[in-house]
Amino acid sequence: MIVYLTFYEYFYNTPYVNEKKLKYINISSQTSIIPVVAKQGTSSLELAEELAETYNMEITTLQDDPTMYMELEKDNADAVINDYPSVAYKINQDGEDSELRIVGDMYPSEDYGIAISRGSEGLVEKMNTGLGELRDSGEFEEIYNSYFSEE
Repeated sequence: MIVYLTFYEYFYNTPYVNEKKLKYINISSQTSIIPVVAKQGTSSLELAEELAETYNMEITTLQDDPTMYMELEKDNADAVINDYPSVAYKINQDGEDSELRIVGDMYPSEDYGIAISRGSEGLVEKMNTGLGELRDSGEFEEIYNSYFSEE
């Protein structure tokens, strides 16, 4: 199946990853107001803002993942709300020394795709075919797990 979603001047391939949002918590601090970081311009920030009143969170908006994780490590935040692959990758890269854990609920997911310039419909078909072959063979899952598993 080829999906052509026209958004500005781009086509998008069939979504290749469907990811959930999650909370990434540093459980070392306990406060009545929970300092939380989220990335600017993302649906994770929108989710954090929706949850802020319910969970008594104070949201700090940052521009990139490494800065968000640094805020946790320095105890300037108790949680990150971010996409699962980013969080799992961080835990995977830190290895056994990682003190960070995924806790809490998974929230609504969204699809990831690749933007392709208008006029490159043939490339969309090739990408979808290649991704389909990787999925069917199980290689996509192996690649995904090598980067985004929590272990």
